Amino acid sequence: MAVKSEQGGATSSSPNEARVRGERALAVPLLRFLGASLADRGGGHELSITLAPRDNALNAVDALHGGVIATLLDVAAYISVASHLADHEEAVTIAFAASYFAAAETGEELHAVGSFLRRSRHLAFATAELRGQSTVLALASVTKAVRSKRSSYCFAPGS
Repeated sequence: MAVKSEQGGATSSSPNEARVRGERALAVPLLRFLGASLADRGGGHELSITLAPRDNALNAVDALHGGVIATLLDVAAYISVASHLADHEEAVTIAFAASYFAAAETGEELHAVGSFLRRSRHLAFATAELRGQSTVLALASVTKAVRSKRSSYCFAPGS
């Protein structure tokens, strides 16, 4: 089944395609190193990232590193956008803003969930939330550039 974007372009809404893109996003070495995994919270329609932080995810004061939080939020936002991309499209982050509210409790499992907001022909907008067992730890607003898979991902002037 395909849905239309606001600009009329066909996009993929297959839960399987979103899962494939999500698994590929989590296969990068950084996320494998952290131990992040993909979780399905709704029959393929609500994918999230799960992380049980280990020592490799902590900063110098033994708290979850802000860069780890940002990475989880960014990838969760990508996963929410993935089902709104055509097969020939990919999305890369061009703007990211996060607010950090609370520290993770030692040993708690964390869940990052993205929410697709909207897309135009060349941009997609999403939010993402990182939760512990009982509280929201961080929120992010993410803008993705939608590009053809054949395009360069370099955004230098004139590209």
